[in-house]
Amino acid sequence: MNAGEKKNTVLVAAEGISLESGIAKRLGHSAHFLKVDVDTLSIEPYEERPGEDHHAIIRRAASEGISTVVTANIGPKSFDLLLALNMNVALAPEIDVRTAVTLLAQGKLRVLETPTLKHNVEDRDRVLQARTGSLGKEGHKKTKVPKIRAPKVHTYTLRQLGGRGH
Repeated sequence: MNAGEKKNTVLVAAEGISLESGIAKRLGHSAHFLKVDVDTLSIEPYEERPGEDHHAIIRRAASEGISTVVTANIGPKSFDLLLALNMNVALAPEIDVRTAVTLLAQGKLRVLETPTLKHNVEDRDRVLQARTGSLGKEGHKKTKVPKIRAPKVHTYTLRQLGGRGH
């Protein structure tokens, strides 16, 4: 490859490290990130560096010229990061890496304009911690979470009114 030639590569959030691996159900929960050449379908596992989270991996991919990330779902923080890095997010739920990249090359994957999830993982964790009262050493105030009450259930009794089966 010449110095001026740009490789058509995407970053795929995957459950494994092969083309037959499924697409990760959520970008932030991805077990692996793969650099996949769209033209040749050659893959290269994107090695995590010590202490690196998925946002750092995305920043590194952007600095290497990768402009598209393929995943099944994405939260608002990751989506905002990708927008800030001028990267696209292609939605590929419930398929494998090979199929996703092939569909992307054919222009058949939906490029997202908004995140698919309303909340980030961290937000969900804070709500769960508040409910269980286990906020730890962060020093946040415990918030009182209202109890969820079961709906009233009306029970009716059937009485037999004289005669047979009435």
